[in-house]
Amino acid sequence: MAVGGLDADGARSLLMGRGFTGQEKGLTELIQQYRGNPSALKMVAVTIRDLFDGNVVAFLKQTTLGIGDVLQNLLYSQFERLSPLEKDLLFWLALKRRPATLNQLREAIALAGADTLGAMESLHRRALVEKTTLDDTVHFQLEPVIGKYVNKKLLAEWEQEIEQWVASGCLQEGWRLQSHAMVEDIAPEAVQAAQIRLTLKPLKDRLQAALQQQGRSRTEWIEGWGQGRDLVGYAETNLRLLGLI
Repeated sequence: MAVGGLDADGARSLLMGRGFTGQEKGLTELIQQYRGNPSALKMVAVTIRDLFDGNVVAFLKQTTLGIGDVLQNLLYSQFERLSPLEKDLLFWLALKRRPATLNQLREAIALAGADTLGAMESLHRRALVEKTTLDDTVHFQLEPVIGKYVNKKLLAEWEQEIEQWVASGCLQEGWRLQSHAMVEDIAPEAVQAAQIRLTLKPLKDRLQAALQQQGRSRTEWIEGWGQGRDLVGYAETNLRLLGLI
């Protein structure tokens, strides 16, 4: 989904809200290079501040990439530096496809003692989550371009786990199959429909391909895997959705 560009004044105001004075050398060129794209500018601002000591000109000398490549590179760079909890929160926001409160995210992660507030503050500083107020309560959400990237990362992890599980018949500790639900039973109907179409269906397709590689039918695989094994977290729900138990 494309993100509309801001005009020069709007882009400059955005950057000033991220710690710039508005008078830095190269600021106009920066805005033009990223065509006022708010997602790109927010992440670029973090990169310039953290890695280039606020020097816009020095940053511009390092990159001549187009906007699409820039977003992908920035998201990759940011994502790889995140803690496991920060990744968990991003994955849940991508799955939910709607604003969520901190308490709702805590319940989903089922880690009451984890520093979810500190993790969310870190994600907000990195321009990876947006804050919004609904019914006098702070909610968090992902911009479409970030949500698409995070969902792609989550699907890749799930697909790898499904292939490994089909091959070994073993669920390893810490897998996303256990920590995140493919489809939320409490989500609105429209959100569930999106989760089924954009998450569950691709994973079912990957499962079928993995079973074909093994030369086994779904029924044969289920009989070989056996029943009654301990399943923690969301594993049982996800396996039922995949038709494996």
